[in-house]
Amino acid sequence: MKASDLAGSGFEKGIRGGMDLSDEENSIQGNDEMTTDDGTQYGSDYNEEDQYSDYDQPDMNESPYSDSDSSNLSDHFYGYGDEMNSDAEEDDNADVEDINVSLPNAVQGMVKIDNLQDILGIDLKQLVPLDLMNYEFLDSEVAYLFYHWYGRVNGFAVRKSRKIHNKEGLLIQRNFVCHKEGLREDRGLTMDKRQREPRSDFRCGCTAKFRVHVDTSNGRWYAKLFTDVHNHVLEEDKMCGMIAAHRKMNESDILHMNNMSRAGVSTPHIHNTFANQTGGFQKVRFSKENMYNVQGRQRRKKKKDEPSKSDAEFAISYIRGMGSKDPLLYCRHIANEDGNLDRLFWSDGISQLNYQIFGDVVAFDATYGKNRYKCPFVVFCGVNHHNKSTIFATALVSNEKIETYVWLLERFLEAMKGKAPMSVITDGDRAMKAAIKQVYPNAHHRLCAWHILDNARKHVHIPEFITELRKCMFTEFDVSEFEDQWAAIVAKFRLEENVWVQELYERRMMWAAAHMRGRFFAGFRTTSRCEALHSQIGKFVKKRYNLTEFVQHFHRCLNYLRYKEIESDFNSSYGKIVPKTKVRDLEKSAAAQFTKGVFLKFRMVLERLGTMIVLDFEENMTCTNYIVTNYPAKDKTWHVSYHESTVQFTCSCYKMETHGLPCDHLVAVLVYLGIREMPKCLVLDRWTKSAKHGIRAAFNDDTLYWDSHNLCQYSSMVDHCHYMCNLSLVNDEEIHETRAMIAKRVQFLKLKYEFSAPPNGAVGGVGSVRLGNPTPAVRDDITRPSKAKGRRPNKCSRCKVAGHNKKSCPQGLTGGRHGVGTSHAGTSNNHPGNENLFVAGFVDYGGLSEED
Repeated sequence: MKASDLAGSGFEKGIRGGMDLSDEENSIQGNDEMTTDDGTQYGSDYNEEDQYSDYDQPDMNESPYSDSDSSNLSDHFYGYGDEMNSDAEEDDNADVEDINVSLPNAVQGMVKIDNLQDILGIDLKQLVPLDLMNYEFLDSEVAYLFYHWYGRVNGFAVRKSRKIHNKEGLLIQRNFVCHKEGLREDRGLTMDKRQREPRSDFRCGCTAKFRVHVDTSNGRWYAKLFTDVHNHVLEEDKMCGMIAAHRKMNESDILHMNNMSRAGVSTPHIHNTFANQTGGFQKVRFSKENMYNVQGRQRRKKKKDEPSKSDAEFAISYIRGMGSKDPLLYCRHIANEDGNLDRLFWSDGISQLNYQIFGDVVAFDATYGKNRYKCPFVVFCGVNHHNKSTIFATALVSNEKIETYVWLLERFLEAMKGKAPMSVITDGDRAMKAAIKQVYPNAHHRLCAWHILDNARKHVHIPEFITELRKCMFTEFDVSEFEDQWAAIVAKFRLEENVWVQELYERRMMWAAAHMRGRFFAGFRTTSRCEALHSQIGKFVKKRYNLTEFVQHFHRCLNYLRYKEIESDFNSSYGKIVPKTKVRDLEKSAAAQFTKGVFLKFRMVLERLGTMIVLDFEENMTCTNYIVTNYPAKDKTWHVSYHESTVQFTCSCYKMETHGLPCDHLVAVLVYLGIREMPKCLVLDRWTKSAKHGIRAAFNDDTLYWDSHNLCQYSSMVDHCHYMCNLSLVNDEEIHETRAMIAKRVQFLKLKYEFSAPPNGAVGGVGSVRLGNPTPAVRDDITRPSKAKGRRPNKCSRCKVAGHNKKSCPQGLTGGRHGVGTSHAGTSNNHPGNENLFVAGFVDYGGLSEED
C-alpha cells in the first residue's frame, strides 16, 4: 500500500504540527534521509513496510468504513493525524483539512501519565478513543503499561510489536498489538513423529493496535494510532487474568517467593500463601507454573553468570562465605582422581565451642537420600547440658570405606584443636570401627544396642533369646556374673555353633554393661540420637536438593536446633521448680544447679528414695563405707564410700561415672547423713545452667552470639520497617516505591555480604583447579556386616510368606511394630525395644525427645 492512500483517506497526520503524509512519501521516495515537520529525521533504514506493515490496508478508492459505521468511528478505528473531534462527528462530509484545523483546540490541557498510579486513576472500562488525544506519556514503557492495563480491564492481552529509530538511533515510535495479532507459523505442527501435543493456536490475525510517537520538543509520548476492533471474543473479567501475558510476577512477588523458599516452604504452599493474602486464588496475578518458571530462570541465570562453577564449587563457596561472620569456621574437602568432589567436611565456630564443653561423648552415623547425588551424609553429634542433641560437625562423602572415615576423623580432630572424645558410639559398621581404632585408640567404642538386637533377630530366630540377650546387655552384673549368665543363655538355646553369637561374644567389651561400668557415655546406649537428627534434618532438606541447596537448608535446621537450645535455657532460668518429693531441700538444691531437662531426670531418683535403705556402715582411716540394699527384697547390696575430708562420694555400681548423675544408692546415703545441699562431686558442670558461661570469656567475639545488643538492634529495625510499611499504605504509588526501595537495598546487601570472601587465615578458597560434582553413590556396593551372603529372605511374621512384612501383609493387618531393617543407619527413630531398655534403678538419658 502507498502512503498516499492513507493520506487521501485522512488516516495519518501528525498530531503535533500535522505533517502531511503525501509530502512524507515524496521525501521517502526521493531521498535516503527524510526530516519531518517536527524536526524528526529518518535515516535510510526507514521504509514503508516498517510504517504500515501492521495495518490492514484499505482500498484507495473505497472508504475504510461504510456510512453505517461512520457514527461509531471513534469507538473502533481512530488514527491520530486525522483524529475526529466533536465538530467532525457532526458532519460526516467534513474534509481532512477541516478536521486538521480543529485539532489544536483538542490538545489543549494535556493529561500527563507518568506512572501506574496515574493509569489506575483512569476509568479504563469506559475509555473512548477520543480521550486518548488528551493523554501524554512519560515514555514508551508507561504507554505500554497503559495499554496493558487497558487490555487487562477489557478482556485481552497486549504484546510489543514494531519500533522505529531515527538516524541517531533514538527510539521515536512504538507499536503495541493485541496478543492474538498475526497467524501462527506452521512449523512442526504436522510432523508425524512429534511426541508432545502442540500448544493450542490462539492467534487469529486480530488488527487491534496502539501506536505512540515521541514529541521531540519535550521528550514525552503521545497516541498516534488506536485501533480497538477485535475479530475475536474478549475474555470475561474472571478469566482475563488467566491469559499468559497477565500472569506475571513483579519484583516484590519474586522477593517474597524467594524468602519463603529459603525458609523451606514448597512452591505450592507459597502460592497458597499468596492466595490467602490477596483474598482468593482468583486474585493472585500468577499461577504455580509461573513461579516454577521464575525459579528455573533464576537457576539458569546463576549458572550463566558463573558457567565455570559446578554445584560442588557453589556449595563450598557458600560454606566458606560464612567465614566472614564466623572466624572459627573450618571447612575441608578433597577430590577423587576424576576431579569430582569425594569428601566434604565442615564445622562452624559455635559447634566447635560446644564440643569443648560437651565433646566427651560423640556419636556419628551416616544416612542416605538427603541430596540429589545420594551421597552419604555423616553427622557428628553429642548431648548438651539440657540432655538434647547438639551437632559438632557434618560431612558429605561418596563412599563409606575405611580410608574415608579415617580422613573424616582426622579432620574432626583437627577442627576440634586436637581434643579427642572419651567415648564414641556407632552402629557397628566395620569401616567405622577400624577408623576409630586407628585415629582414636584411647576412646571407648560402644556399639548401638538397637542394631545388636536387630541383628540378633536376623541371625537367631528365637524370640526368647532376644529377651535374655537384652537382660544380659543392660543389667549391671559383675564381670563374673555376666560370664555365668552368658554361658547359661548359650547352653539354654544350643547356640554354641552359631557363628554370629560367637562373634558377638568376642565384642562383648563394646556392648555389655558389665564390661563398660565406669566409662562415661552420658546415657548413650544407641545411635538413636543420630537417627533422630536425620529425621529432624529431613524436615528441612529434600532428596531433590543439589549440594548448594542442601547446605543452605541444613544450616536452617542447625539454626532451628540452636533456637530450641536457647528456648531450653530460658525455661531453665525462668521461674523455679515446685518441689514434689519429701526431701525438698535436696530437691531445691538440685533444681538450682541442674538445667530443667536434667533435673527432671534426677528427680525420678528422688521419687524412688524409699526403694533403697542403708543397712550398715564401716569406718576406716580414709573414708566411711555404707552398705545399701534394695527394699523390701534386700537380695542385693551396694557399697558407697564417703570421704568426709574431701566430700567425695563413690558407689560400687559406677552409674555416676557412667551416666553422670547420682544413683539411687548415693541419694540414699545423702538422706541418711542428713545432707541438704547437693555435693559438688555429684554435679557435673556439663549438666548445669552455667555450663556455657565460660565460652564468652574464652572467645570474646560478638559475631558468634545473638546477644542482647544484636537483639535490640534487630528489634529496632523491625519496628522501623513496620512503621514504614504502615505509612506507605496511603496509596498505591507509595506502596510501589517502598517495595522498590526495599528490594533494591536487599539486593545490594545480598551482593555485598552473602558470598563475601572469608578473612585472611580463616579458610582458603576453592582453588584454581576445577572441582566436579560428586558421583552419585550406589548403596548396594557398600558391604554391610549384617548383610550375610546367602541369608534367607525375611518372612512376614503374620503369614510366614516372604516378600512383604507384617505391616503390608495382604491379610489385612495395618498396624504392628516397626519392621526389621538393615544394620546400617536409617532415618527412623522408632527402634523396637527402646521402651524395654530401662532396668530397675537406671535413668536412661538416650534418645531424642520430641522437643528436638
